[in-house]
Amino acid sequence: MLALGEVDDEKYATAAGAINYGFPTIAETEIPEVLPTGICTYEHVVSSVPVEEMVERAITVRGLKIKITHIPIPVAYSPAFEGERIRKEDMHCEMGGQRTPAFEFCTTREMDEVKDGRIEVIGPDLTEAKEGGKMPLAIWVEVAGRKMQADFEPILERQFHRFLNEAQGIFHMGQRDIIWCASARPPRPPG
Repeated sequence: MLALGEVDDEKYATAAGAINYGFPTIAETEIPEVLPTGICTYEHVVSSVPVEEMVERAITVRGLKIKITHIPIPVAYSPAFEGERIRKEDMHCEMGGQRTPAFEFCTTREMDEVKDGRIEVIGPDLTEAKEGGKMPLAIWVEVAGRKMQADFEPILERQFHRFLNEAQGIFHMGQRDIIWCASARPPRPPG
């Protein structure tokens, strides 16, 4: 819990509840510290932490280990690209949207039937498409998990939109059998 500003009785009570569940309290103001370990991994209450250092200190006090994984994808990927439109003159290839057949589908499999991270492209790759061309598209995702249920499939399918749209140069609209996707032409070097 990050306590910003003066800590009143209500904030003390909230902090006590957080500590009871194993979450330490980090405060920017001077409050009584509870440093011995017990319920929390390290300290319970740490005070006088500058605002710009609070998140880093909270991670340390909670005993979290941050592991950053680099995923090798050939484009920039960020929520900043969601909603990016691909104009006709910038389009490399178009899929679905009443121009070609296209769908996306998520289905549950047994654990031994799914290999984590495996991607299989059947048919021509986008790089093989003619500029301004149209291609059919099927996105078929197989998932497995100890607690996976068929009820989760449509929820995961709705995430395809976000996953695809956050890639720079990819446009995605719709879901299931009414999708429309487009890929942008790679930028040309100047000159």
